[in-house]
Amino acid sequence: MKRESEFATHLPFLCQHWSPAQFPELREEFFATDVASDLRLTPGQVADFLSQPGWAMAYSGHQFGQFLPMLGDGRALLAAEVTHTDGTLIDVHLKGSGRTPFSRGGDGKAPLAPMWREVIYSLALHHLQIPTTRALAVYSTGEKIQRQLPENGAVLVRTAASHIRVGTFQFAARQGEDNVRALCDYAIARHYPGLNYQEFFQAVVRAQMRTVAQWMRFGFVHGVMNTDNTTISGETIDFGPCAFTDTYNPQAVFSSIDTQGRYQFGNQPAIVGWNLARLAECLLPLIGMEFAQKEMNNFGANYHDVWMDELAQALGISHADPALSAEVSSDWIAFLHHSQLDITTSMRALSENKEVNAGAFALEFDAWRLRWESLNPNKELMRGINPVYIPRNHMVEHALEQYVRHQDRDLLDQLIKVVCNPYQRNPNWVEFEQPTPEEFGPHRTFCGT
Repeated sequence: MKRESEFATHLPFLCQHWSPAQFPELREEFFATDVASDLRLTPGQVADFLSQPGWAMAYSGHQFGQFLPMLGDGRALLAAEVTHTDGTLIDVHLKGSGRTPFSRGGDGKAPLAPMWREVIYSLALHHLQIPTTRALAVYSTGEKIQRQLPENGAVLVRTAASHIRVGTFQFAARQGEDNVRALCDYAIARHYPGLNYQEFFQAVVRAQMRTVAQWMRFGFVHGVMNTDNTTISGETIDFGPCAFTDTYNPQAVFSSIDTQGRYQFGNQPAIVGWNLARLAECLLPLIGMEFAQKEMNNFGANYHDVWMDELAQALGISHADPALSAEVSSDWIAFLHHSQLDITTSMRALSENKEVNAGAFALEFDAWRLRWESLNPNKELMRGINPVYIPRNHMVEHALEQYVRHQDRDLLDQLIKVVCNPYQRNPNWVEFEQPTPEEFGPHRTFCGT
């Protein structure tokens, strides 16, 4: 285990050594034994991270389109870098660990409910095989913190391939080409060894395109796709106000702070392209203007290819003629959009040869299904990649309410089991299959800052 930091050693201009806050009564709320085992960490070692100095990481970022030159870890610390059993270096990171030099007046703390939300969704994304940071542990802190109401405080311990973001490059770019080059050399060595600068940019673009295409397939809405929340590794990160949309609704917005719908569900591919264009700007001295323009001009077409490939796999027709597969896949998404059928149950019904209750759209669906069936879809493959369960909004909120407000943890523990086993139907989990009921009303989520 490395208590020193390679990141801090190689890139001292991007972090400050800092100590976490001291809390009155830390209590373990959640511990991911599988994540800890992969990192050869004991519960005691993980708990020790909360009392040892770490590094507050600096970055800039476009937040809702507005550039802020100084952001950084306002309530977080890089606690350690640990070697995974596969030999890769993994960040161990604290969230909610108190004020840092980058807090900008905030208290640096985190409420318990949003930290549990990150546990639920990071588990769900991981088990849906979407690249994501992982929740390692959550500790309640024994103190009350003020939000709209006083709330129980907590610290999340999470892991990541790294915390290098587009915003990290934006911060380095403001300090000159030498710092951009140093950061790029480090990022290549850590994530994409052997690539040159142009190949590095292409690799980051591909990683992000694949991740966002997977979000779109499952109906995941990140909620706050700022450039400081776009990783170089392609991992999903900092998704506090996230949710899944039941229906394929491009206008779906759940984040309480996204009042203009900038990061609505249907905008996510375009936004990640916009964020990657900001990365290209930072790398211009290394990759050249002509190359950067060409790559960004091709982004839309390249993303479309990735999206069609993702859909073809989901529909079990990746073996079919690409043009025909793309046509059938596109028509399926168009059908889901205007029929407003549930994404998850509809995809699963296709894979299980069950009826899709298309209602007024039955004739249209039947015509599409005949075309799809003519491609001999691999339904066994489909059942392995189209889930029975996602974290439904009403179940997440009910589970958090029951635990945080009423100290009843049964539903939360059951929900954790469900999202960790998304593909295997369990007769005891029927309630977790159901779409969010209309009476639940408009759903708003909060990140806890």
